[in-house]
Amino acid sequence: MSAPQFATFRRFVLTGSIAAVTATGAWYGAGLKMKQDIKQERQKAAEATPLQQITELETYRANLMQKKIMLDKKIEELEAKKRKEERRRLKELKRLEKEKAAKGE
Repeated sequence: MSAPQFATFRRFVLTGSIAAVTATGAWYGAGLKMKQDIKQERQKAAEATPLQQITELETYRANLMQKKIMLDKKIEELEAKKRKEERRRLKELKRLEKEKAAKGE
């Protein structure tokens, strides 16, 4: 290899190595942070008083009930839309049957 080709090759290798080390460090650091957060949450939950635990559970329940109400509403809207479409199809079928009967007579 000549000197310019070696320098180019070396530059690519160094750039790739630095990028790999940076990405690995970021990934490892994120994992450590997640473990630390989980540990803090567990400690916080263990130290919480029963009143705090009840309050948190009630808040969680309220959020779940709100989601349930929204989902029930969406289901109801979809069922209404389906019923409307079914009525439209039945009307169309009756109309076609009348037309067919009128032509057949």
